[in-house]
Amino acid sequence: MSELNNQQDGSSSSTGNESNNTNNTTQSPSLLIMNDEGFSIEHVNENLEKNKDATLTIRLIRSFEYRNIKPMILHHINIYKMTGNELLELILNKINTESNFNNHKNRNYNTLKLYHSAHSFKSQNLVINLQDDDHLILNLNKSLVENNVKNEAEISCFILEEYLNFKKNPQIKW
Repeated sequence: MSELNNQQDGSSSSTGNESNNTNNTTQSPSLLIMNDEGFSIEHVNENLEKNKDATLTIRLIRSFEYRNIKPMILHHINIYKMTGNELLELILNKINTESNFNNHKNRNYNTLKLYHSAHSFKSQNLVINLQDDDHLILNLNKSLVENNVKNEAEISCFILEEYLNFKKNPQIKW
């Protein structure tokens, strides 16, 4: 990487192990970004620690059989402090106060399950991930980070009894 930086400056180097590196890189994970002045290194860990906000997509599942899902986007969620109960309370409050969720007002949502994390695989099932209930259903008393929720995660919100019935017989109706 030092050779790349030296080429940008117009100078050349015969060895790649110079102690005179102008970028003062550390061993933490970093990103090489092209800007107007050439390449610069952004330290990923520093940026993540400064920004504890997360954007979450909540998938309100009204019907498993008919694939009736309404997305809800939540911005500026502190996943380090917010618990599963607080997130569920926020979701229910948003359902009851915003008019675009009128079809969901009479539903008693009581369960949250991680559907997808950013930069990870998605389930084959378009409605909900039917595997790993022990790990993916959120413990409502733990923080979101303790439940392995990360920025840009998708979380399914549903009624547990309906999910258990669908899991016994996962038939899709049209």
